[in-house]
Amino acid sequence: MDLAAVAANTRRLRARTTATCMAVVKADGFGHGAVEIARTALAHGAEELGAATLTEALALRGAGLTAPVLSRLNSPYEDFAPTDHGCAAHRR
Repeated sequence: MDLAAVAANTRRLRARTTATCMAVVKADGFGHGAVEIARTALAHGAEELGAATLTEALALRGAGLTAPVLSRLNSPYEDFAPTDHGCAAHRR
């Protein structure tokens, strides 16, 4: 993954909207490193992060990222107790 392209694309999208920008970094950035991609996107205008699973969201949080994280594909039986430290899945 070209982090310079991630940065440029995030800036380009950010410049075109006043809406909140969420970078979705599921599947470990499709094998390219979700944390690195997330940090790059956040540094260039993304305000929130999206992940497919709670495990992915917690990995971002565990890496020290403090931006809101939305975990999208969760079972209705998912244990959200571990998200008590800032994941959007807990707040929504």
